[in-house]
Amino acid sequence: MVIIAILLFFSGFAALTYELLWFRHLGLVFGNTVYAASTVTSVYMLGLALGAYVATKIISRIRSAIKFYGIIECLIGVYALCVPVLFFVVKIIYRYAYREWSDDLSFLTAVRFLLGLLVLLFPAALMGATLPILARGFLVNSRRFAARLGLLYGVNTLGAVGGILATAFIFIPSLGISITNYVAVSINLIIGVTAILVARKFAQDSHELDQVGHESKPDHASSYSWLLLLLMAVSGFLSLGLEVVWFRALILVFGSTTYSFAVMLAIFLLGIALGSMALGWLGDYVKPVLVFAGAEILVGLYTLLSLYWYNEMPSLMLQYLAKTGLHWGNMISAKFVIALIFLFVPTVSLGVAFTAATRAVRQRWASSSRTVGVSLMYNTIGSTLGACVAGFILLPLVGIKLSLTLFAFLALAIGFVLLLIVKGAVLTRSMLVVFLVAVLIMFIGFPPRWDKQVMAAGPYFSPWTFIRDGKVMLLESLKSERLLFYKDGVTSTVSTSRMPNEQLYFSIDGKIETDTSLRGDVIQKMIGHLPMLFHPNPRKALNIGMGSGVTLGALGCYPLEQLDVVEIELTVTNAVAIWADENDNILANPSLHIIEGDGRNHLFCTEQKYDVITSDPFEPVVGGAGALFTVNHFELARDRLADGGIMCQWVPMYELSNENFATIIRSFVHVFPDSYLFFTGRDILILGMADGRMPDPMNVKKHFNIDRVRCSLAKIGFTKPEVILGMFVADMRDAPGMMGKGILNTDAHPVVEFSAPRNALRYMSDENQLVLLANFTDLPQPFLDTVDSAHTDSVRNSHKALRKVLRASILREEGRNEDSVRLLVAAVNQAPDNPVVRNELVLTIIASANELYRRGDYAAAYMQFQICLQYHPKEFWALYRMVTLSMRSRQFKVAEKALAAGLKYYPDSPLFIGLRGKYRGTSGDLKGACSDLKRALDMLPQRLDLWQDYVYFLQQTGDKDALNHAMQKVAELSVYGE
Repeated sequence: MVIIAILLFFSGFAALTYELLWFRHLGLVFGNTVYAASTVTSVYMLGLALGAYVATKIISRIRSAIKFYGIIECLIGVYALCVPVLFFVVKIIYRYAYREWSDDLSFLTAVRFLLGLLVLLFPAALMGATLPILARGFLVNSRRFAARLGLLYGVNTLGAVGGILATAFIFIPSLGISITNYVAVSINLIIGVTAILVARKFAQDSHELDQVGHESKPDHASSYSWLLLLLMAVSGFLSLGLEVVWFRALILVFGSTTYSFAVMLAIFLLGIALGSMALGWLGDYVKPVLVFAGAEILVGLYTLLSLYWYNEMPSLMLQYLAKTGLHWGNMISAKFVIALIFLFVPTVSLGVAFTAATRAVRQRWASSSRTVGVSLMYNTIGSTLGACVAGFILLPLVGIKLSLTLFAFLALAIGFVLLLIVKGAVLTRSMLVVFLVAVLIMFIGFPPRWDKQVMAAGPYFSPWTFIRDGKVMLLESLKSERLLFYKDGVTSTVSTSRMPNEQLYFSIDGKIETDTSLRGDVIQKMIGHLPMLFHPNPRKALNIGMGSGVTLGALGCYPLEQLDVVEIELTVTNAVAIWADENDNILANPSLHIIEGDGRNHLFCTEQKYDVITSDPFEPVVGGAGALFTVNHFELARDRLADGGIMCQWVPMYELSNENFATIIRSFVHVFPDSYLFFTGRDILILGMADGRMPDPMNVKKHFNIDRVRCSLAKIGFTKPEVILGMFVADMRDAPGMMGKGILNTDAHPVVEFSAPRNALRYMSDENQLVLLANFTDLPQPFLDTVDSAHTDSVRNSHKALRKVLRASILREEGRNEDSVRLLVAAVNQAPDNPVVRNELVLTIIASANELYRRGDYAAAYMQFQICLQYHPKEFWALYRMVTLSMRSRQFKVAEKALAAGLKYYPDSPLFIGLRGKYRGTSGDLKGACSDLKRALDMLPQRLDLWQDYVYFLQQTGDKDALNHAMQKVAELSVYGE
């Protein structure tokens, strides 16, 4: 039995390794949409169910179960060797179907399903047959059935946990996809050969009849046993449904990375394994139906209970990181702990439930192998349906919280039905029913508080911004934000919020993807403008990823015949509508064509040629986004460019090590040897020229004559054509330092996807700016030859100023703020029209001034705020602090002037409205003060300082009712803040 358990462990290990590899392969063919992923998952699960069913039909003709099991494992290994060839065939067929027949989503889903069957059905069926086959030799004795089943099923699942963790954390990062596949194949072949060799030892077991003497005739027609099987299917439905929804919920807490999914899946399977192994034996000594019922009730109760503390998890994670340090290892351990908190108890219970339910069916049926096979089949089919219903129906219709609530009550319902059908134990049933009714009443009367604003905050992203002096400031920082939109989509949770300084930000799963900061505006618009400006006559453009629509809006400023955007989550269109002022109301653009799907998959399948392709995906750290930074992706884009076409690739500098940063650029230049790098202040843009032409500044000048283009660029400070060249950093043909020897990021070895998350807790911009400085090249002479002679010196000066900006940024990171500011002032004087240079100076000064203000050095802060306003008169915090500091020093005329400017630029800002109320009250206008403060509090009801000011002026008006309410609110917020 021990050796079989060992073999089953490694069988599960190899099976999950294959599953992860095959899903990656098919994701690159079918796309990484939820529809494609669910289709592949459904096929895989149906294969497991089919294998379990077929095994029950042939088991009676097998003489040696162990030997046959060994043959199955060998077949799986041999098949896995052939899988790369099959994937190549699938790729050809799928693209042919897309191009020649239809690109309709329903049709493609059917094609994916059929092709998935072609590749996955056979190996999945072999995997599904293993446990029923072994049941013939090891689960004959009905008195120890549950214990042995729990051991076999649990050990196999425990092996799966090992396979997940080893593949995600070791094999793929270190070995790549192909070698990892060979490792799994070797494991399968070793298992198979070992099983065949030891089969003789179990010869006596293999010849036993799989029956128990007193059960000479299995009760095939028993409605009781079929009801149990139906409930097992519902339990499987519940299991995978909970997995899908909890995974989406936990991503909002600790982020969507490759490692996050590995952690969650490992914990999920670990609970099932331990539940089967450690508690499965209960089914042999307690009525198995009662064990089944108790396990399901525990799943329901624990899920409901966990909803009450979910809201605290982001703060808990930040507190852990604040104490242990902002390191990747600590983040991973935090993910394990949080996943354990929410998933471990339910999954342990589900493991017990499966074993107990199968034991209950075995009491009615004489055949152990048939019992195991049919039970697995029902449970697996239910699991398939649960994953689909959760992902496609519940999440987009009712959201995460209500989906979890519904699944919790489904678990309670399963337990309730089981209690009704079990014989005896009337008192126990009655007490449990009363208890469940009481739980229902309490849950409805005191529902869990789930703050969408906390979920949309994404504290896993730049967690240091929520930690100050070792104290977590998450809730405090959110009190000044306004959530404008929040919705759980099919694949992601989309939200838009307004910051205290009136900047908008757009988030996916809590991670900020777009904002209206000085840098954010430049990068989002220039991703669209830069390639379009340099193209002589763009007519067709493709944008990969819609986001907030700002990049898309920049593309739409040009007279395009066709503007395509590929978006994986169409819920973002709701946010795009909110961003209409920022994205030039792009949804109303008649040339816009929205394609629902995966951007890379579109490039792979379409025959359309584009003049410009812009790629603005998630950061490489985000799970699934790594495939959009590989050589293979860039090659697909190059093949879809028309003659003279340009690809613009965005690369962040803040979450990548310099090695990862250089690897992405190296991979891009490997495909586009004629590439040109531009700096936006926080990120870089690379222009890849499809035919080797050099970008022509004359085209920039021509496109500047388009009114919409000129107006859009003016909003971000680009008022002259030649200023665009002031962003230029390097001609990649002359930057050998960055293009020296080094690895490439490919599908076969996705090094960035697996290494980038390790750097996500470090702000790496300074290191990557050193990389840019080391590869800074002179402006190409052809650039200068096409610039008007009157502007040549201006372009040269702007380019030189950019070098100063990079040096100043490094000084700032080193804490040398004064030296940084001096260098930036020199850069601005050298290139006064360059918005990138000016933005960096403003951001540096305002950061320094705000820090001085927090320290209480008000005089120095006041001076820096004044300097900041000289370069950027609309700077929110400079205006706001000028008002507060001037009022503090009783310079009311200065305060009045700054307040007027603030209200002019930000008339709807609750902070400025509240500040006006405070100013009015100080000037004796109590009615105006209370009116303004009330209006501000309607927008920011959690701001304690606004309530305190409101109370102060209400006390002078004599409005007792309003005063009592305000004082009560102050008390509540004071306690909550503590």
